[in-house]
Amino acid sequence: MTTSSTITTAGWRTVGHEKAVDTLARSARDGRFAHAWLLAGPAHVGKMTLAMDIARLANCTADDAGSKPCGECRQCRRITDALHADVRVISQDGTTRRTAISVDQIRELQGDAILKPYEGRRRVFIIEDADNFTQEAANALLKMLEEPPDDVIFVLLASEVRENTADESAGAVAYNAEREQDRIAVMLDAVPQVGGILPTILSRCQVLQLRPLPMSIVQSELDRRFDLTPDGTTDIARISAGRLGWALQAAADPQVLANRNERLDEIEAVLNSDLANKFKYAERMALSFGRSRDAVYDEMQLWLGWWRDVLVVNENNEDLVLNLSRLATLQAAASACASRQIVTAIRAVQETTAMLESNVNARLCIEGLMLRMPELEGQLPVAQADE
Repeated sequence: MTTSSTITTAGWRTVGHEKAVDTLARSARDGRFAHAWLLAGPAHVGKMTLAMDIARLANCTADDAGSKPCGECRQCRRITDALHADVRVISQDGTTRRTAISVDQIRELQGDAILKPYEGRRRVFIIEDADNFTQEAANALLKMLEEPPDDVIFVLLASEVRENTADESAGAVAYNAEREQDRIAVMLDAVPQVGGILPTILSRCQVLQLRPLPMSIVQSELDRRFDLTPDGTTDIARISAGRLGWALQAAADPQVLANRNERLDEIEAVLNSDLANKFKYAERMALSFGRSRDAVYDEMQLWLGWWRDVLVVNENNEDLVLNLSRLATLQAAASACASRQIVTAIRAVQETTAMLESNVNARLCIEGLMLRMPELEGQLPVAQADE
């Protein structure tokens, strides 16, 4: 039997992230629930799922506080079915990264936030891409957080946060050299930093850091939801790098992995080719960037992941390779490159992505990336078609 001092998680849809779930549940039970939460973590790690759990937690009508969210009451079901009038998601205008959260969107939110809840106990505003505000939008949001309306909860979703200044100390994370993901981050010297979130906004939010899940949890969830072969489950779990959302997409749609493999085949072919072909690739990517920025950003992540695997092979950590089916190619690249060249390639991809996000000419950016790649022409094995 559940008592008021006991917390259950049966109604939570979030998988893993026990520390964040426990913090939220205890805050709600003890009547110390913050008016603003920042959920920070990489894409597809579970931020939106947890945000919806917060909405259910805030509006659940279960009698026992320790059993919220129950997942069964009308409020919980309405939120799960995306029908609840008091739960709203604010995203960037448009479908690409060309625009940020605008001041007009935040002003509209301000107008909505002063209204009383329509059908629930609290209004919940979930703001995606909270590290991509315009300056005016960030300042407008800060005003709301300084004087929060009654019965309103703000949930900000952002990329992974690691504070490194005194002004950005709320939510700092201690990295553990024994953790697989942290060892990789240290090797890459590429731990993500706070993006466009003002330190003053951070200071007014309760920060919950969502880290990639252990591979065993991702595998278990895939086994529970899908009828995959053991090798298929392992491959998807490994490639997901602990991002359960991506793993579920890949398991549900085989084309996700097929498309990914095609892109990696092209990346390896480009690295294996001469400069003329590299520049042709840059031209294709620049044209694609004009149609869909997100597709090119995703391509940059594939470049980054490929070179990350080369680095861990070079460091004799093949058990950490994500793209295990490409081990022979990764070994060839690691043998052909010094560690310094691999790190230079990784940083080149990161800097190219940053320049693209800053609206630097796409073709010049990607041509510059090609010029900074280690010379691997003819040194990589040719990709074999799947049997």
